[in-house]
Amino acid sequence: MSIEENASSVYSGGEYFSRIQENYSTLTKAQKRIEKYVREHPSLVTEMSITQLAKKTNTSSTAVTLFCQALKYSGFSEFKVYLRQAAPPLATTIELINQEDDFATISAKLNRAAQIALAETYRMMDEKTIVAVAKCIAHAGKVHLYGVGGPTETVQIASRMFMQAGVISNFFLDTGSMTAAPLCLNKSDVAVGISYSGRTIAVLDALQAAKRHGAKTIAISGTPNSPISRAVDWFLLYCHSIPDDFKYLHIARMCEIAIISRIQTHIISSGVTDKLMYEMRDAILAGRK
Repeated sequence: MSIEENASSVYSGGEYFSRIQENYSTLTKAQKRIEKYVREHPSLVTEMSITQLAKKTNTSSTAVTLFCQALKYSGFSEFKVYLRQAAPPLATTIELINQEDDFATISAKLNRAAQIALAETYRMMDEKTIVAVAKCIAHAGKVHLYGVGGPTETVQIASRMFMQAGVISNFFLDTGSMTAAPLCLNKSDVAVGISYSGRTIAVLDALQAAKRHGAKTIAISGTPNSPISRAVDWFLLYCHSIPDDFKYLHIARMCEIAIISRIQTHIISSGVTDKLMYEMRDAILAGRK
């Protein structure tokens, strides 16, 4: 297969493909090695640094720059702009990290996984649900946040983000406190539980207890049709294709925080907590003097 036929089977066309066709015969051996790697991994290369591409092709940053200039680009940055237009779109499924993957490949895979997961999470957000949840939290007497394992970081960040929006909340991270805390709630209060699997017993039990005491209940999870989704008043789902693996835990947390940030934004936009927010701002500014 000729280089033109090979390239046309990989690239969707555009300026980059035209320049490859026009200039391939003038490339050096090192530059052809770079071109071959780019041809075989176009989407991956769009996320690499010049140093990473040089390492993957056993060349140098200078060689990569000269390759870009041989194709009549000013440098690596402009080269990637046109490569993105020609390369196939990023996959919509998360690619697993393999044992033999090097640092650059792992970084690129995690970058794509984060993009896919966040894009899917934002796509699934229902505006009416977010607005209803934000209104409920903004007007609540007490706000409880429940999470164990990975989501413990999320509930602590959520508590701080709600405080920045003028809503004071309490978070509970262990089974003992989650057994007792919901018993203090009533119909003016809100309980929020976060569980990737939607099956975390302590969180599920706490939300059910809160609901029995009249509180409004909200769950955030990465698993559809889970027990937690059926136990609450409002269910907020994030990307459910994130691998259940330690290497991807941070991506689940990113999706959970993305949902919390949308709720926070609606609380702030509603103006319900403006007075408290102004007072907090003045207190913070006073403390800086």
